[in-house]
This record gives sequence, C-alpha cells and structure tokens, in this order.
Amino acid sequence: MGLKGYLLKRFVYMGVLIFFVLTLNFIIFELIPGTSGVLDSLIGSGRDFSPEQIAKLRALYHIDDPLAVRYEAYLYNMFTLNFGLSFRTHNPVLQDMIAFLPNTMVLLGISTILSIVVGIALGILCWEYLLSSR
Repeated sequence: MGLKGYLLKRFVYMGVLIFFVLTLNFIIFELIPGTSGVLDSLIGSGRDFSPEQIAKLRALYHIDDPLAVRYEAYLYNMFTLNFGLSFRTHNPVLQDMIAFLPNTMVLLGISTILSIVVGIALGILCWEYLLSSR
C-alpha cells in the first residue's frame, strides 16, 4: 500500500468522522426539550409573532416534517454551507462567519505564537532544573 492507498484510507476515515459528528450534532439538537428549543425560546422571547409567522418559521426549520426529512435537510444545508440566518444580525450565518474571520485569524496567530514561546520557555526551565538537580 503506497501513498495513494494511505491517502484514500485517510479521506474515507475523514468522511466517516464528519458524518458521525454531523449525526451526533443533529441528535443533540433534536433532544432539546420542546417542539424546537430555539424556536420555542424565540417565540417565548416577548416578541409578538402572528400565527402565520410561527407557521412560516415551523416550515422554514422543518419542525412538522418527519425526523428523516429533517435529517436530510440538515445534511443538505451543512454540505452546501447554508447555516441559516443569524437571529442577531438577520444576515446569512456564513456571511457573518466570513466577516469575523480576519479577527479570528489574528487571535489564532497570537495564541499560537504565545503558546510556542511559553512552551519553549517552560521546556528550557525544566531542562535547566533537571540538569541542576543532578
């Protein structure tokens, strides 16, 4: 088995892992008490929703559909990067994620550099302590 076989095996494992993580995520959100945890909290947030708006939200989030249909819609939306609309900004979630990506990358870079510097410093201190205790 060469490099191609190894890479193929790793990609298959990655696909299986992504499938199981998405399935577990779906199950966790399905176990939230109520018809739909987020929808119930949104409706009970003090805003006045008309019955037509509630029906539209239930259709949008597939609340009344069977479990298999909801799961299929969930997988389709995840693989097409359709994460829905943000409740706070009312923009597509992907658009908000892209807008916050530069700040996230700065934080990631700073934390990586800081962890490398602290790790090297602690490693040197431990090494010196080890040498001095001999």
